[in-house]
Amino acid sequence: MIQGYTIKDAADMTGISKAAMHKRVLRGTMKAEKINGVWNVYLDDKTASHDKKASGNDELTILSMLQKQLTEKDVQIEFLKDELHRKDTIIMSLTERIPRQLKAPTRKSIWNRIRHEKKGKD
Repeated sequence: MIQGYTIKDAADMTGISKAAMHKRVLRGTMKAEKINGVWNVYLDDKTASHDKKASGNDELTILSMLQKQLTEKDVQIEFLKDELHRKDTIIMSLTERIPRQLKAPTRKSIWNRIRHEKKGKD
């Protein structure tokens, strides 16, 4: 049986938002007519119950998808933690190979080198 409902009531019955129901009415995907400035949306029993079930299934699908994404992110985080630990271990082993302190090279000034070279020739 087809009955007329306000946009708010029709939205509540179908499990969608008031704005979504209004858009459906304006697009013409829901049967409706405006009487004295108020929209009457015509729903049959099948439409109201079908949309509610679809909305519930959509929510379950979205929830399942979000849980899957969260699990994937957890796996990625663990992988990155392991990679950071591995990188730190490599850096630590490389730094242990470097001698503790290197002696600074001693450089003679250019004039001292020239003087030493002249002394060697003489």
